[in-house]
Amino acid sequence: MPVMAVPAIVPAGEYVPTADQRVVMHGVPWSHYEALVALRGEASSPRVAFLDGALELMTPSKDHERNKSYIGCLLEAWALHRGIDLSPYGSWTLKSAPRQSG
Repeated sequence: MPVMAVPAIVPAGEYVPTADQRVVMHGVPWSHYEALVALRGEASSPRVAFLDGALELMTPSKDHERNKSYIGCLLEAWALHRGIDLSPYGSWTLKSAPRQSG
């Protein structure tokens, strides 16, 4: 039977330089999310997400970006092989005020 690697447990609050940096705040009004996205403008970082009053700010790590690129390349190759039209987009903000998600 193969031996599976078990990831090391990192204590809460410990700095890990290779990890995504993220902050989540709860009880945030939708208007604050919209103001923050407007202040950030066209900058790609920090990434901002909002759902039901939870606001997340995230700066992706180098590993995150590399893995995202690998997955994108694999999907593009698969779509090309299958004859599927694929229109890849980079970071793109989608918002729904009625659903309070963005």
